[in-house]
Amino acid sequence: MRAVSIKHVEYAVLSHLLDKVDLSDLEIDMAPDDASAKRFSAGAKNILKIIEGLADRRRHLLPTDHPHYKEKEATQ
Repeated sequence: MRAVSIKHVEYAVLSHLLDKVDLSDLEIDMAPDDASAKRFSAGAKNILKIIEGLADRRRHLLPTDHPHYKEKEATQ
């Protein structure tokens, strides 16, 4: 799909990171024991939530025909 806005590109990059980046090599280097494995898991989950949040905040800015488009929820 052709990039129609900067936010569209930002969403695509974040989505690609979530879908394609494999952290297993990094985990092998950083988590050789149980304690560091727990820390790695917790840190990776924290970053995953951050990236998911960044992507989610851009979904209403996607083209309306994009499969991941979602209308912005009304705030009260």
